Amino acid sequence: MIDNDIYWSALDARSGSRWPIYCVKAHQGRCELPKMPPGTMGMMVPVWKEPSANKPLLEVFNIDDTRNPYFVFFNFTDDEDDFLCRSYRINGASVEAVYNNLERIIDFHTDVVNDVLEENAQNGRSIHLYAEIKMSFRERIAIIKKIIQFAERLKSLAS
Repeated sequence: MIDNDIYWSALDARSGSRWPIYCVKAHQGRCELPKMPPGTMGMMVPVWKEPSANKPLLEVFNIDDTRNPYFVFFNFTDDEDDFLCRSYRINGASVEAVYNNLERIIDFHTDVVNDVLEENAQNGRSIHLYAEIKMSFRERIAIIKKIIQFAERLKSLAS
């Protein structure tokens, strides 16, 4: 998907003109079986080997590894000495599933950026605080919906 201009154009169009989307492709890691000293036995569980060239990328964006793709929303703070970021692991077994996952994340952040007043848009903390509040609200709504569904099931069992 990274190499497909049609997907990137579609994602860029979704983000609108107020924030750009960039792609960084990390060096490819690999799973390896651990090397055991001669004459010893051990668990032969594959271990992820992260290329050392990825270390700065992982540290800056607070990502565990590059085994899975991530979407990172970031912007600089007012003093531009630091930046704030929010990382999302991208899930999906197919290109379409990954694209749909990216669409949801981009739509969420596009709404956040568009809802922040223009005069506050350069304030990185305002955007991330609003995103946190909006995400918290969405999570609470999802929990309430699950509770309601559970209560309805209990009610139907009691009837």
